[in-house]
Amino acid sequence: LLQERTAAELKRIERIFSLYDPRSVLSSWNSSSSTEWAAVPAEVVELLDFAHKLHRETDGRFDPTIAPLSQLWRIGTVDLDWSPPTESQIREVKEYVGLHRIEWESSPPRLRKNHPRVAIDLNALVEGLALRNL
Repeated sequence: LLQERTAAELKRIERIFSLYDPRSVLSSWNSSSSTEWAAVPAEVVELLDFAHKLHRETDGRFDPTIAPLSQLWRIGTVDLDWSPPTESQIREVKEYVGLHRIEWESSPPRLRKNHPRVAIDLNALVEGLALRNL
C-alpha cells in the first residue's frame, strides 16, 4: 500500500514539475511563448512562494528562472562535443532570467511570464514537496 501510494504521488508530481516530459505542466508552460496568465496546480504557486523566500534570503542567488541558463550550458546532458557558451550568448539569455520576469497568484493558482522565453526550474524544491506529501 505504501509503495503504491508513493509511486502514485511521484507520478502526479512528475506530471506537474518534470522538465524532461514535454507534457508536464511546467514543461508546457516553459515551452509556451504566451505571456498571458496560465492556470497551474496550487503546488506550483506554493513552490514559487518558497522559491521567492529563498531568493530574498540568498540575495538573489537562488532563482527558479535559471532554466534558460541551464539549457544554454547543457546542464544535465552528456555531450562529447560540448563547448561553453559565448559571452554574447550568456548576455542574451540573461535578458529573460530573473524572478522579476514572472508573476504568480494563489487564488486561483496561476502564473505568467513577461518575456516569451522565460522558463522556470523548480527541481531543487520538488523533492521536498514529494516527501512532505507522502
